[in-house]
Amino acid sequence: MNVKLITYMALAICLSFGAFSSLVVVANYNDEKEVEEFVKGNNYLPVKEAIAIFEKKVNKKVSLPSVLPFEPTHRFGKVTDNGDLQIHYMKLNHDHHEDFIFYIMYPDSEMDQHLTQEDKIITLEDGNKAYYRVNSTHLRTLAFKKNGWGYLIGGNPKQNSKYNVQGLIEIANSIK
Repeated sequence: MNVKLITYMALAICLSFGAFSSLVVVANYNDEKEVEEFVKGNNYLPVKEAIAIFEKKVNKKVSLPSVLPFEPTHRFGKVTDNGDLQIHYMKLNHDHHEDFIFYIMYPDSEMDQHLTQEDKIITLEDGNKAYYRVNSTHLRTLAFKKNGWGYLIGGNPKQNSKYNVQGLIEIANSIK
């Protein structure tokens, strides 16, 4: 996978972890001010708005997973400088938070630049190949093509056990 995108994804997860470790207390008091600052600082939009902008740009409807690693309390998105759709689902609880960040690329050939020989090749239910990678002790990713889109999904298994290979495959298989 493209080192720049993987680095960006790891940085986004680390930044969100650091930024939201202080939000646990804030979330207890239903103060959304820090969430709003996080959204503004990352140029996020409400996810539906970001999807609409991306779909208009590429003139094609996005396919999203029906299975997520958790039930999000917050949903953000943006079109990145590379032209990809970045979606960030977040769950804030009184005692912890979780992040699920993924990218949708169009055309699906954009995903090819993110693959390496170290990736473990897996076959999804629909016969498409997926490429699993352990990027560090904190990040697992799965890259795959489906319905003309390229996807890069992942997360930190210390936040959620669904970020292992089986959990990421379940999420990927839920995209129709």
